[in-house]
Formats: sequence, C-alpha cells, structure tokens
Amino acid sequence: MRAIVIGGAGFLGGHVIAELSRRGIAPVCADRPGADTEHARSLGAACVDADIRERPTLESHIEPGDLVFHVAALLGVAKATRERYRELNVEGATNAYAAAVSKRAAAFVFPSSLAAQGPVGSVGRPMTEDTPPRPDSLYGWSKLEAERGIAALDDGSVPAIVFRPPPIYGPRFTAKSAAATLFRNMAKPTAFIVGAARNSLPLCFVGNLAHAMVDFALRARPGVSTYLVADGPPLPLGDMLATIGKAFGTNRRLLHVPTAPVLGAARLLEAACKPFGKTPRLSTDVVRGMTESVYHYDLARINDAGWKSPWSFEEGVAVTASWMRETGLA
Repeated sequence: MRAIVIGGAGFLGGHVIAELSRRGIAPVCADRPGADTEHARSLGAACVDADIRERPTLESHIEPGDLVFHVAALLGVAKATRERYRELNVEGATNAYAAAVSKRAAAFVFPSSLAAQGPVGSVGRPMTEDTPPRPDSLYGWSKLEAERGIAALDDGSVPAIVFRPPPIYGPRFTAKSAAATLFRNMAKPTAFIVGAARNSLPLCFVGNLAHAMVDFALRARPGVSTYLVADGPPLPLGDMLATIGKAFGTNRRLLHVPTAPVLGAARLLEAACKPFGKTPRLSTDVVRGMTESVYHYDLARINDAGWKSPWSFEEGVAVTASWMRETGLA
C-alpha cells in the first residue's frame, strides 16, 4: 500500500510519514518546490514537488488505491489575510480532495483544527463534533470552510476523515506555534500566566494525531467522518503547566498576571489592527482562551470508534521536553 502526504516536509507531515513507515506503508512526501525534504527522506519517503493551488499537479502524484493525507496549511500564527487563507487552506484542501476523488484514492484524511469549531464549549456543556461551530479567527474560518468544501465534493466514492485537534505539540513543532511558545515559556525559571489558571486548555501530542490519522485511514467508511481528537480529557491549566514544568526538571515559578489589563491591551491591539483587516496575535478571544474553559470538549465519538491515544499527556510532554533539551531549545 502507498500513501501520499501533501505537506509531508512539515511538522505534522513528518510524523505522519513516520507512522506510515512504522506500519509498512510506503510514504510519498509531496510538498512545494524548494521545501526541505531531508527529514522525510531520512524516514524512507520518496519526495515529489507539488503545488496545492494546482489540482493537476496533485493528480499526477496520486494513484488509484492510495491513501491521501492533506496536512499542508497556512497556520494561525501567520495572521495572513482572508484571501491568503482562502487560497492556501480552503482551495488547497478542496483541490487535494478533488484530486483524490478524481484518481479514486482509497481514503482522504484532513487535519482541520479545533479552531474551526471555535470557543463553543464549557465545563457544563462540552463541545462535540455536532456543536454548531463559531470560529473566532481567520485561520479557524478557513479550516471550517475547507471542511465544508470537502463535504460539498463528497460523492461517496472516496471516504474523507476530518480531525479537529487543539494546538499540536511534539518534537519538531513549528517554532512560532502556540504550543511551542507555551513550552519555551515553561522551560524558563519564571513563567507568566494570565488569570488564575483554573480553566482548561487542550493540547494534542503530534504522535497521537498521526496515529489516529493513519488508523482511521486504514478503516475508512464511505462519506465524511469528523472527529475531535486530543491526548485525553481536558485538564485544568494549572495542572497542565505543572506537568510541563516538571518535565524540564525543575520547579518553575508562575507569575499570575491579572486578566483585566491584558484584556484591555488586547482590545487596543484589535482596534489598531481593524483598519488593516487583520487580527493581532493577542486578541480578546485569545485572552478568553487563556482564562476561560471555552474549549472544553467531549471525546466520546472517537473513543466509541475504538481509538485511544497511545501517549498520555505526561508521556507526550516528556518526549517533547527531552527533544527540546537535546536540540538546545530549552
């Protein structure tokens, strides 16, 4: 069996390739011309050039019966324009699925994001896959539009599996990602946290997501299936930060910053960015995400489907901290 990993030179793509190789599936890394494919090649992947904006180039690399994983995306930290997110995240994903359908692939897997659902969960009413989405960022909007585009193209011939993970962490994570920033902060002697840290904040170890993606691709069923995925049940932020700090070998001192001034600063930044049609990195929704349990979720659907995360949160954090020390990032 063969698998095409579109965006395979990136963080998640490399872990999907590793999981495919572990299971004896021949991986092909398809990425933009000039992408650094050294890591993918070291994992045994064949590498080809592909442009997600051009469906014919994607079709040329897909063979009937292939598994297709579309992990290429413009991340939320890019803070790009709506048009740029549409071009790369929406049209890129729909081009990839259309190519998979055209070439009669065995299955198509798309890692969307919890950002597509938005801050619609609470401790009393955790979000599920059926909770009406309300994305609060252009990135989340683009992922939701990509999901809708895939559903519109579904003709029953190629199963599509959509995952909505929270921020992903693990070895080789993107330096500017929210998870990388969190881990770097917790590797310092003193870390700042907004609010009392009593809310929950979800994370997903990249090995768990890659495992779920390959596992469900191998037992795909007709139609479009959507799953929330994470390391496990939501954890209080304070416990999460303590676990990350412990993994770095010393006790970290947490300095709690009052929510009100941070929220005020976020409002000012939003007002300054509004004329340019952009969202600041520190927005009011980001502050809510740091201080309220608005991303509380329920993993019943993926658990009922027979999947359980191979790594616990503690194990994923330990692996990540070890890698950061080895590479000089902590």
